[in-house]
Amino acid sequence: LPLWSMTMLTINADSDPVFKCFHKPDDEKRSVVILPDDAWGDWLTAKSENAARAFLRGVDVEGFVTEAAPR
Repeated sequence: LPLWSMTMLTINADSDPVFKCFHKPDDEKRSVVILPDDAWGDWLTAKSENAARAFLRGVDVEGFVTEAAPR
């Protein structure tokens, strides 16, 4: 049987114009890293820390819609 494993990559988002609003004041702000489907193999087989870190970029917030949730 295959063994599946999952992870969520995040980066600091203290200065991101959108994601900095998603945590309490003084808490570290985090943003999810979204790897394109065609980058998975390169991420999983990265040969160095620098090669892996090259994938850790913030998302293009232009593709997202944000709005306040009703309370």
